Amino acid sequence: MINANYLRETARAICRDLPEEELHSHPAWRAADRIEELEGVRDDIRKLVYIGEHMHEDCSWKYRFSEIKDEKDALAAHVKRIHAAFCKYKDSEYGSEEELEAEAYLYDVIEETPATSLAHLKAQWQAEVLEQLFIEMQTTNWGAEILPKIRELRQQAEKLTP
Repeated sequence: MINANYLRETARAICRDLPEEELHSHPAWRAADRIEELEGVRDDIRKLVYIGEHMHEDCSWKYRFSEIKDEKDALAAHVKRIHAAFCKYKDSEYGSEEELEAEAYLYDVIEETPATSLAHLKAQWQAEVLEQLFIEMQTTNWGAEILPKIRELRQQAEKLTP
């Protein structure tokens, strides 16, 4: 599992020639800081979920439990997007245009909210499901009605991606 310490060690390996004060401003280090922050929030949510699971069947707790679960899902999606952006940055060639684009994308993802990451992930899932359905239904006229919806969902996912 990717965690903040792993990202920091990776940042140190990538930037071994940078002075310590510059290392902390590097996107990989900032991603590690953000993930560490999100891990703390995740741990707090786990505690609340544990409490919520063991509480009396009170409707307000059920609602709060649902909110906490949604927040946990959003944080998980956000950490996943930060990790993917970091890997893209890490794998790019040093000094290339691809690296600059990957660095900018990483900064954008770090600054996004977890809710935005979750919305992006849900839009991707919807588009993938509809695309699979379309492939299966190509032999019927019904498939032609699905294609515009697939394109719309993909466009929505792209709009949510910086």
